[in-house]
Amino acid sequence: MWFDRLPRAARIAVTGALMFVAIFGVMQLQALDAGGSFSASALIFRAVLSAAFGLAGGVVAVVLGEQRVRRTFGSLECGNAYSRAVRTGELPAHIDPAAWRGWLGVSRQSLRWTPICVAVIAVIAVLQVLTHRWADAVVVGLLVIWFVIVWRVQKRRISRLTVAVEQRAAAA
Repeated sequence: MWFDRLPRAARIAVTGALMFVAIFGVMQLQALDAGGSFSASALIFRAVLSAAFGLAGGVVAVVLGEQRVRRTFGSLECGNAYSRAVRTGELPAHIDPAAWRGWLGVSRQSLRWTPICVAVIAVIAVLQVLTHRWADAVVVGLLVIWFVIVWRVQKRRISRLTVAVEQRAAAA
């Protein structure tokens, strides 16, 4: 993936910037819903706070993400090959079926958490509706829809890859 080929500092900067946008957006929605202040000092405060948490989150996400990839796949290259296979649905030319079975098992196991996360986020969306926080309810509702779609697509791709790995192992 192109992102993984970037230097670590660039990955931290990109991740931190995305987190900044998300945090600042949520803070602005909260201020809008609560009738909060949109003065220059309030905006600057929210921007600085979002930047600090975005940068810290970027550092933590990139460092812990790299550690998890190395622990699960052995190297970033193997992790990228697996990620590409899940994204495209096609196995690389040469695979180790035993390793791929383990990686697909890890993916299936992590997908088991998705319905629980969706349920929690759906409850949060309902609570936003009950308190008449419409902007928050829409954003959280869209997040629920996104998680469900991604979960179903990932589940289908992992199932297809599992079958392809077994076919490749049987042919070898």
